[in-house]
Amino acid sequence: MILPASILILLVGAYLLPPLLFTGDEPRYLFASYSIWSGHGLSLPNEMFNWWFERTHGFAVAHSTGHGPHSVVHAALLSPIVGRWGLEPARWASAMVGVVGLVAFPTTLRNLALSPRYTLVIALLMLTVPVLPYMKLIYGEIWLFSLVAWLLALVSAKTFTTPKLVASTALCVCLVFIHLRAAPIAGVFGAYIAFRAFREGVIGRRHIAATAAVLCLAILVWLRYQIMISGGVTQSASPAVAPSPSLFLDRLAIQLAGFRHGLLLYAPIHLVGFAGVLVAIRHRTQLGVLLFLLLVTYMFVFVWGVASESYTARFWVVAMPIVLLGTALWIDRAWNVTAAVGVLPIAVYTLAMTVALFNSSQLFLENRFHSVVFDELVEKGVPFNFALYAPWDPFDLTGIEMIGEKWTAGVLTLLAGFLLALVLLCARGARARAVGMAAAIGLSGLVGYWSHLDLIELGEAEYAVASGGERRQVEVAFKAPTVVRGFRVGRISDIPLWNEPNRPKSFEYEVVDVTGGTLMRGRASGRQINTLSIGQPIAGIRLRGIPSEAEWPVEDTRFFR
Repeated sequence: MILPASILILLVGAYLLPPLLFTGDEPRYLFASYSIWSGHGLSLPNEMFNWWFERTHGFAVAHSTGHGPHSVVHAALLSPIVGRWGLEPARWASAMVGVVGLVAFPTTLRNLALSPRYTLVIALLMLTVPVLPYMKLIYGEIWLFSLVAWLLALVSAKTFTTPKLVASTALCVCLVFIHLRAAPIAGVFGAYIAFRAFREGVIGRRHIAATAAVLCLAILVWLRYQIMISGGVTQSASPAVAPSPSLFLDRLAIQLAGFRHGLLLYAPIHLVGFAGVLVAIRHRTQLGVLLFLLLVTYMFVFVWGVASESYTARFWVVAMPIVLLGTALWIDRAWNVTAAVGVLPIAVYTLAMTVALFNSSQLFLENRFHSVVFDELVEKGVPFNFALYAPWDPFDLTGIEMIGEKWTAGVLTLLAGFLLALVLLCARGARARAVGMAAAIGLSGLVGYWSHLDLIELGEAEYAVASGGERRQVEVAFKAPTVVRGFRVGRISDIPLWNEPNRPKSFEYEVVDVTGGTLMRGRASGRQINTLSIGQPIAGIRLRGIPSEAEWPVEDTRFFR
């Protein structure tokens, strides 16, 4: 009954998730599906697609630019559903693809002699970001998720047979056809499959030529397909950021904890999965090394991408089966009272983020210029903003003036500390586990301390607005010297929205010390909660350069201790 219960949990979660916006790459995939279904290949005129969409769904599509350079294999598979019933049934078909991925985990757990009850844990973790939103979109990510989940089920078998060899090789080929971004994972799996096949005698010397011929044919077909859809071999997934060793750690921090697509900023419970992979290297060496190589190889490639107009942590979906299996390995090794206490803070945090996802899924799309999720929680009285020091992606904000401090080194150090604490919680010695628990709780407390925001009430300051030509200045004088840790101008009132023209996008600020002098100057972004790295009381702040037509709602201006 464990697997049916797990499937039910996942489907109920998919049903309860609020409707997701039809935006980003989803219109491109829908276009490809309907174009293929209607017999036009990928050349359906936009006018015909727009007419069909409005007639079928009752509202006009915001934009349609063809299928783009993206892979269309999964769109072709969904085309009969799209052609007959439209977008929403196709989204539910994607949800069922996610269920197929979940079904793979009991086999993997059985192969590794792990408790089948961990399937329930995996199902619950799939309700967090990033898996659940991508189960309800017709992106290719959930297809990649299920392929990787089944590959893990096949290669974790104690004995490797010819049927498993054929099936796992076919799934590797499917990975690169669904999306080129999965090629690193397919390569690592392929090397491991070959290793096991030769070691266990599944492939003899006489089969090498035939196997090589089949693979060469698959590569030729794939090359022809890539050129057909994108005009080149790698154009369907070319990096948005030119790879550079000097940028790697910065890009890694953005993908791990960035305020728009950072996996661990919105679901830090997945740190447990990373720790489980590290622990497996020692206790299940062959499996642990495989999982580690899969993660590291994929990260070295995907960090250069930019997910842009997508729901949170899109690029992590393909790697989530590895992380979820790592979580099961960690629980099997570490689960006790000490470990439970150690992971409790990040579990509660993730639960709060998941509640926010089910309350308003659109918030997780709107984190374009700052973390709308945390801004809204602050407005509702939650006195913490964990995104204050989150990295932001300058390549994702082209044309937008994004001012602020980046804390790459601090973020990576913090995550490494949590990872070490979780690994220690797997130790057999009581002293090491106690150190791990203390470290996990201590780091959680430190993050909470630095992220705490105490709202400075309007009555504690005086506001003066001065106009000069096309720009305005606002001076805020505190009635008593006050330590100010952050401030924001305006707030989100309606979701979704972009930066409205009558709201200030960015401005200069001057911090006034208690003697009336200027302590520091800088630039800040409108609406984002901007941080001030000042540990001493100040007398006020001058905000300059506000466009004259911009509204200045004093009641919506927020300052925080």
